[in-house]
Amino acid sequence: VNYAIGIDGVRVAMFLREIENGRYRVSLRSKGDVDVAAVAERFGGGGHKNASGCTTAGPLDSAVKTLMEQVRPLF
Repeated sequence: VNYAIGIDGVRVAMFLREIENGRYRVSLRSKGDVDVAAVAERFGGGGHKNASGCTTAGPLDSAVKTLMEQVRPLF
């Protein structure tokens, strides 16, 4: 996730890693005023404005869709 956020023009990066019971560990990184901690908190996680994490249920495509619905309004 740190590699992706280092790319010029990228403001938010997410990395999902499958864990037990079809759940995913989510790492969120952002630049500037984009508050990914607010997103992580909605999923029971936390962290800092620009570096946060949480867990969410799968399947993967559903997890990504749900996360993107929360991240898009931040822009």
